[in-house]
Amino acid sequence: MLRNKIIFSVLALCALMFNTSCSKNTTTDNTTPTELDGTWVSGCISGGFGIYSKRTFVTSGNSFTNTEITYSDSSCLDANKMSKFVDTGTFALGDVVSISDVIAATSSTKKFDWVVSKLVITPLRTDVASDYNTASGGAGYCSVTTWVKDQETNVTDKSCTDIKSSGTTFYDIYKLDTSATPNTLTFGNPLADPTKDRSTDAKRPSTLYTGTNVFTKQ
Repeated sequence: MLRNKIIFSVLALCALMFNTSCSKNTTTDNTTPTELDGTWVSGCISGGFGIYSKRTFVTSGNSFTNTEITYSDSSCLDANKMSKFVDTGTFALGDVVSISDVIAATSSTKKFDWVVSKLVITPLRTDVASDYNTASGGAGYCSVTTWVKDQETNVTDKSCTDIKSSGTTFYDIYKLDTSATPNTLTFGNPLADPTKDRSTDAKRPSTLYTGTNVFTKQ
């Protein structure tokens, strides 16, 4: 059961940041501030299997760092941390889009294309590290068998479940609500419709995440 929980924690990250293979990215680093500049934090997200996660999304110019920490409790208490996933990359903001969420279908819902360039995973418990080492029939999660508690491992471009190679573009949407205090940021929900897998411009999600998946400006 622990192994199922740990693997699910990886899939939870994939639901937000990764999906099926996509076209190559052409975005370059840019230090010009965007309307998303700053630090954004989600609520404590329930993902099933008794796993919860909290995400911190930081942007500067068109670069981002997305950190997800998984927990074994519904309050996401520090004492119950399990693993940490940190992915970095670049993004490009686009035009206004029409989506199926009636309330959210406003001028603040726009295209958001992002590219992951690096993924680092850190097990935060000894039992989690042990389970990573014995995953995949002993081959190790992401083909790594040297996982150690509190030691980060760069798994960029390694063989990991549902994690694609760096340099692929994910075609997403976002809504920035500047009328909320503090401001909120919401991304597209690819789980609502399997055909909206973010693999092309035409396959962007048509609905937004809700509840604890919404990020709040810090």
